[in-house]
Amino acid sequence: MKTDPLADLRDIHLPETISNWPPAYGWWILVALSITLLGLTCFYLIKSYQKSAYRRTALKLFEDINTDYHQHNNEKLWLNDITQLLKRTCIIAYPKTSFADLSGNEWLEFLDSKINKKKNSKHPGSTKNQVILFSEPSIQNIFIEQFKQNPVKINTKCKKYISMSVKKWVKKHQ
Repeated sequence: MKTDPLADLRDIHLPETISNWPPAYGWWILVALSITLLGLTCFYLIKSYQKSAYRRTALKLFEDINTDYHQHNNEKLWLNDITQLLKRTCIIAYPKTSFADLSGNEWLEFLDSKINKKKNSKHPGSTKNQVILFSEPSIQNIFIEQFKQNPVKINTKCKKYISMSVKKWVKKHQ
């Protein structure tokens, strides 16, 4: 009697499935690099946020100055408050620079010299190498008028330009 020769064979044995844990060394390295990169990014963002806190405070103070101006409508006081705000901002931004004794045109030119020229080269009052916010002759005359005895009169267009210039300078100065 013939027996089936295949009956003596064993069934096919499949290998054990490969476990997902522990992962290979490459995955450990990738996780470590990702955590490091995430940590450095968070550190940079926090430092950047803290570093620009004075800018946010200056913009808030400028809004308060404008609110006060709408209550008292004293343009000389408004300009004095703006000048004081810009000086206070400069004290924080440039602690090692001597600018406290500057006034008049030198002060306004100092402000314009601190604008990032690359970011603001499309400003209508700028040339390729220089951004003009405060050094414009009509604006210089207005800022000089604040120190004279006579009341200061500023037209609406100049008020808007000064407000825009202050906001832009606080946001963009280097």
